Amino acid sequence: MPGKPDGHRLILCNDGGTLLGPTMDAPMGREGLAKLTIGPLLDTQVDTLYWQLGTDPYQSTPTHRLSDWYSHSTEIAPRWGTGQETFDSSGNWRIYENTRQLIDEGTDPPAVVIEEGRKAGLEVFLSMRVNDIHDGNLDSNHHRLLSPMKRAHRDWLLGPASNRTSGERYPGLSRFAYNFAVPEVREYKLALARETISNYDLDGLD
Repeated sequence: MPGKPDGHRLILCNDGGTLLGPTMDAPMGREGLAKLTIGPLLDTQVDTLYWQLGTDPYQSTPTHRLSDWYSHSTEIAPRWGTGQETFDSSGNWRIYENTRQLIDEGTDPPAVVIEEGRKAGLEVFLSMRVNDIHDGNLDSNHHRLLSPMKRAHRDWLLGPASNRTSGERYPGLSRFAYNFAVPEVREYKLALARETISNYDLDGLD
């Protein structure tokens, strides 16, 4: 950003949860997303925002975050809500509806966050969870919240359910994690990163 000194004073990472917009009617539009995401950072010491790609409905799902589902315009990865006629919760629907409206208007959540963040004097990075395992809480290989990419490519995943954590609170927490020894997994994740860098005027990719 022109005129900005080197370094970062304070970085805040937003998991994308403000796209849920629980205090606003859906669809909340550009103004609503900017108000919830950028508004609280005005007149603070935060000068850099990390906006995380993905879908973060928090308490609206048993996993609290959807792994390998995305709420932006992508040709590479699964977009949340595509092809669904019903949703398990109002929160899941709200994220879909807020995203759908922005895409229909020719933009999408990351683009809005970057543009509105710049207006507020922030640097905006996009952030990727390369191998999120929140879906390890799901009880089925065919659960509707499991990413369609993972359902279609079971040979890309670590499995099995016997790899328990020390406390055995979450049996097989990493069984739906991607196995990066598989070349197609690396190609998929690199394609998503390249698409992100190409499509957005971001200050950096985390």
